[in-house]
Amino acid sequence: MNESLNQIDSYQITELIKAMQISKEINPDDLFRVEWMYLPLLDKDNNAEPKLLENKLASEPAFFCEIIRLAFRSNKDRKKKREVSKDKKALAGNAYKLLDVWHTTPGTDTKKIFSEKLFRQWINYVVESCKESGHLEIALQKIGNVLIYSPSDPGGLWINKVIAEFLNKKEFEHMRIGYRLGILNSRGVHWIDPTGTPEKELAKKYRQREDDIELIGYYRFASTLRELADSYDREAERIVEEHQIEE
Repeated sequence: MNESLNQIDSYQITELIKAMQISKEINPDDLFRVEWMYLPLLDKDNNAEPKLLENKLASEPAFFCEIIRLAFRSNKDRKKKREVSKDKKALAGNAYKLLDVWHTTPGTDTKKIFSEKLFRQWINYVVESCKESGHLEIALQKIGNVLIYSPSDPGGLWINKVIAEFLNKKEFEHMRIGYRLGILNSRGVHWIDPTGTPEKELAKKYRQREDDIELIGYYRFASTLRELADSYDREAERIVEEHQIEE
């Protein structure tokens, strides 16, 4: 009975939040507080998302840096032991959850329009701020995670060329690591085809993308895409071999 009541409450709360998100009369500060308070409910299971919080991450680099600092310890403090209060643990949990569900590309404004200029400014601010606070590596990885949702380029390339440019930078290896892990984790739970066909198709997809990126001279990013294709090829081989043994 209690479980049923909790499910009803969760449904009602998420429906109310979704109504607030489309209302033109709701104060953004109020919506911010509501989304932050009920963030654990705003996920795929409840067919809901923290739209304002995601947009704020994508358009305000200072907010992204604040969330990174809440979710992760600084490299400068790793050797220090410290007590963490329940309130700080709760804040860290919410911050981590927000980064985990974030799908909006940095450089996207409040009208959901991607700007190359805003993207450059956003990245440059984050690099400077997180380098100073000791959070640069994890910040770059989290940025890489979300760049798997990048828009295509106006010229026809499957990814915006400015985003590809940053993913190719020598100093942004951790961004490429985050991108690769983001792709691998985005499949979630999936059905295993004993022929390995889905994995083979993914390998083919990322080899084509590797070729596209290599053509414009972004060899480091192309190498990341090659690693993805190789991992899917290996997974396909493993699946086929395992099912042959079972037969």
